[in-house]
Formats: sequence, C-alpha cells, structure tokens
Amino acid sequence: SGHYSSVTEAIQAGSVVTISWSADAYVEVWVLTETQYPSFTTLAYTSNYVGLKTGSSGTLTCPINNTDTYYLIISRPGNGLYTATKIYSATASW
Repeated sequence: SGHYSSVTEAIQAGSVVTISWSADAYVEVWVLTETQYPSFTTLAYTSNYVGLKTGSSGTLTCPINNTDTYYLIISRPGNGLYTATKIYSATASW
C-alpha cells in the first residue's frame, strides 16, 4: 500500500469540495465518506469513493450529496516501498 495524509471534516449536503494540489510526483487525491474510509486504510485503495483524481498537479471538484464526515486524502501509491514525495501546495475548500 502507499502512504497518505488526510483531513477529516463534517461537510453538509449541497456543498462542493474543491481540492487543488501540486507535487513533485504522481499522487492520488480522494474524497471518501466515513463508511468508505476504513476500506481505504486497509488497502490504500477503494472502488467506492465520492471523488478521485490523479496527477502531479490538478484540481478535484465534487458535489456533496449527503451530510456526512468526509476524508480528504492525498495518497502516494506504491508497492510497499516508501518513496518520498514533496507536496508543494495543497488547498481544500467546501
């Protein structure tokens, strides 16, 4: 599994989450619900998610349909070997 950082927030239905980032390597940026998060922590992947975008930079925008606790995650996928990745900037809003 890879390595990741996350922020946990209670977000209201009708909000739009926007995450922008810039890194020195390919990363995955996820938005997960509280129900989806445990699967991610076990495998560093889940097939059920609210939003997912990949790349060394970009912006992920996704509407929030249900009030819930959400996890905003930047993940460096890997095969169990640690690869240091610099995150130059990361911002989130909702």
